[in-house]
Amino acid sequence: MRLINRITLDVCNLLENKCVFPLNPILSISRFPKIKRVGFYSPCLIKRMMHVLLKPNNDEVKALYQNHKSFYEGDCGLDLFCVEDQTVEAHDTSIINLGIRVSAFKKLEDGRPAKSVGWLMFPRSSMAKTPLRLSNSVGVIDPQFRGELRLSLDNIKDFPYTVKKGDRLVQMVSYDGEPITFEVVDELDETQRGSKGFGSTGR
Repeated sequence: MRLINRITLDVCNLLENKCVFPLNPILSISRFPKIKRVGFYSPCLIKRMMHVLLKPNNDEVKALYQNHKSFYEGDCGLDLFCVEDQTVEAHDTSIINLGIRVSAFKKLEDGRPAKSVGWLMFPRSSMAKTPLRLSNSVGVIDPQFRGELRLSLDNIKDFPYTVKKGDRLVQMVSYDGEPITFEVVDELDETQRGSKGFGSTGR
């Protein structure tokens, strides 16, 4: 009886375009044609998602993201590319430029962009196959930061390691783990913080 009541509640909320998380796995949005959707998503989920505007530094970087092969609709993480070959010497730390600037936001009830939101930069699990580690473990990117994204990487082994163009060492993830979307753009909004990044607020 509880299961039946739960399914009934989920259906009612879906038909009214209300958010229900987690949705009972027995249900499928595709079974309810009256629900307005944008692609895979219902309107209420669109408002919860993190939307990312991504500005590449040049056409080569733009091509990497326009032809992204590892990002799928519904993912909560977006893999970020390294954009040039760079060697990190044994037991040394290097700064790796990612060649992009981003603005992340969520939408208001009427669909307009809301205030910018911060996000997190996590190492991908495949980084464990390399001698590299993020110096700060997890990157915290402030909502108003508009500078080029960079990684601080430690080489913990006794031999040098070369990062190749196109390697994906990290991913951007929203604070709440909701799905994200991204769009390649030519311009971003200006903010008071601007490009002030690593160590800009002191020790």
